[in-house]
Amino acid sequence: MQNTSTLQILPFFKSVEQSAYTIIRGGETQLDKCYKGIDIDIFCYSPADFGAKILAYFNSLQLDKEWTLQVNELFDNQFHFDFCHNKELIFRFDLYGTFPDYTKVCIRPSLFESTIENSRVIELPKGTGAILIKIPSKIDDLLLRYIEYVQYYELRPDKIKHLEYIEAKIEEPDVGTQAFLEKLHHYTDLPKCTPYYPPHATSKGLPAEALSTNKLLKLLWRRLQGKVIRIK
Repeated sequence: MQNTSTLQILPFFKSVEQSAYTIIRGGETQLDKCYKGIDIDIFCYSPADFGAKILAYFNSLQLDKEWTLQVNELFDNQFHFDFCHNKELIFRFDLYGTFPDYTKVCIRPSLFESTIENSRVIELPKGTGAILIKIPSKIDDLLLRYIEYVQYYELRPDKIKHLEYIEAKIEEPDVGTQAFLEKLHHYTDLPKCTPYYPPHATSKGLPAEALSTNKLLKLLWRRLQGKVIRIK
C-alpha cells in the first residue's frame, strides 16, 4: 500500500515511452514529489488514450480504499485526472489535446503538433537512464512561457517569472534570441484591434471616422487630461 508521502508517479512514464506527449511548464521537476496539489500539465494528441494509461497505472498500484482517481472533462480536449486521498487532491495530470483558449495571443494550431514532435527526451532521475521523460525543446519551452506571460500578466503579476526565465535562458546553447524570435513570429501574432465607431462623434468632439482601439484609448486619455486632440 501507498500513502500520500510514498505515492510514486514517476514510474508511470515507463508505460508511455512510445506515446506522443510533452510535459510543459517545467512540470518534470515535480514528478518525484507528492505534496498536496501538485499539477502536471501535458500536451498529447489524445487525452482519452493517454488517460486510459493513467487509469491502468492507478489500478496497478493496489492502493487502499482511501485513494480514488477522479476524472473531470473541462472542455472537449482538456481533462483532469486527480489522484485523491480521503477526498483531498494530492496529484493532478492536466491533459491538453489542443492549446488552451488564449485570447490575447493568436496561435497557429500547428504549433501544438510542433511542440510535441520536437520534444527532447531526458532521463529521470538524471544520469541513471531509469525512466525517459519528454519535455519541450528549449525554444518551445520559452515560447510557451512567453504566451503564458502575454495572456495572464494583467491578472497574474506572478507571471512575470516567465519573462524573467526567458531573459535568463534565451542565450543558452540550442536557443538564441534570433531563433526564438523567428519561431515566435512564425507561429504567433497579437489579435487585431477592433475598429470603434463613435455614435455621435461630431457632437462629442470625437473624430467621425473609425478608430482603432489603441487610438481611441489615447484620445480618451487626453480628454481626461483636458487636452482634446484629434488623432489622425
